Amino acid sequence: MTLLRAIRLDLKVGLRGILPVLAGISVVSISCLIVAYTHMDAVGAVDVAELTFADNFALVFAGSLPFEYRPGILFVPPLGWTFLSMLVLYASLSYPYRDLMGFGQQVLVRENSRVTWLLSKCVWVLLTCMLGCMAIALTVALWTLAHGQQFNVLLHSDSLYLAAMLTGPFEADVLDGTGFLLGIIVTLCSLSLLQLFLGIILRPSISFLSMVLLLISSAYAQTWYLPGNYLMFVRWGGFVEGGVDTWVAMMLSLGIALVSFAAGLAYFCKMDLIDRETSA
Repeated sequence: MTLLRAIRLDLKVGLRGILPVLAGISVVSISCLIVAYTHMDAVGAVDVAELTFADNFALVFAGSLPFEYRPGILFVPPLGWTFLSMLVLYASLSYPYRDLMGFGQQVLVRENSRVTWLLSKCVWVLLTCMLGCMAIALTVALWTLAHGQQFNVLLHSDSLYLAAMLTGPFEADVLDGTGFLLGIIVTLCSLSLLQLFLGIILRPSISFLSMVLLLISSAYAQTWYLPGNYLMFVRWGGFVEGGVDTWVAMMLSLGIALVSFAAGLAYFCKMDLIDRETSA
């Protein structure tokens, strides 16, 4: 089976049933925006008419400030951000393993095309992750249109008031948000690939739990090696002093993707497909 044919088959079969997940992503995105805009009553100095598409997209991924331990204070991760990130990752969770335990296993045994199968699943996972990001972008676009705001990629420091009621001082007032937005997409794609290979090696349920723990750890501590930090607007170094850097996000995501692929390919080429358990 050729790679293009395998990709077409994955797109035809694998995307079935993904619409409810995309709908859930849109609902959570709207909920995050509603919560952010309710802060306007507390910080009335923000003129939401001046905000842009990029500001609204960033508010969906507002995140939270790093946890500071104080007696009697429990750590609670940002629920909207955590749930949204989980849904994007969940969209590509189960199909590759189900295919491996079903029709895909028959193709692999008959044609011995493990590399083709794996490359096809990598492409499918990336496209599914992009669909999740597109669902968020479409939801944000409709919100932006409804509020009569501008469609550009400029980020305003005022939006941090709505994200976490931060009062500054900030590194700048207005910045090009292209790097931050791309960092979100690239980070989600790299985590989706990591989840794919962990799912093949350990089972999808364990790989998804690992991603959830990684997201929660990222919400707890701000550090360059926890990729979830790069999905949080309130920790972006463009505005926040000591925040995370977009270029580090790109390099870390590339490293995660390459290491995941190399390790996953090495394991998959030696994996016993016949005696593999079908339970997820």
